Amino acid sequence: MTVTHRPLRSAGTHRIVGLDGFAPGPIFSDAVRIDLGPGALVLVSGKIGARRDNPEDPPLGMREQAERIFADIGRSLEVEGGVLADVVRMRVYVTDISPEAVRALHEVRAELFEAGRYPASTLVEVSGFVVPDALVEIEVEAFVPADRLTPAPAAD
Repeated sequence: MTVTHRPLRSAGTHRIVGLDGFAPGPIFSDAVRIDLGPGALVLVSGKIGARRDNPEDPPLGMREQAERIFADIGRSLEVEGGVLADVVRMRVYVTDISPEAVRALHEVRAELFEAGRYPASTLVEVSGFVVPDALVEIEVEAFVPADRLTPAPAAD
């Protein structure tokens, strides 16, 4: 079994509560890949989609944040040869569990996953996130078949 840790593409700490000025940056991997023979389990760290290009812009809503998060998760999976359809488990943390907010989140998921092939999922309401204005954080586990895997980097 081989385990590969993928560093974050950006190790900046901008707008992360408690990490401003902290070096060397966040102490976690963007994703961890565990090769299992017939494929690999890819564990993608929680993603938040609240960052705005211009801090003066209004905060993003649940739908916009979810769309950004799933795009980011897709990019993380792509590094390993995976796609969103490979997601088998999802954990979703929200600050607003109202029917309207959950409906917006589910609408995005319905656009991205094939009907009847949804990942196992957990939805939890939380009081907040390390990034101000964040409404949702999503982490996933995916199984990528061996024939699509990106070659693992050589061991040191």
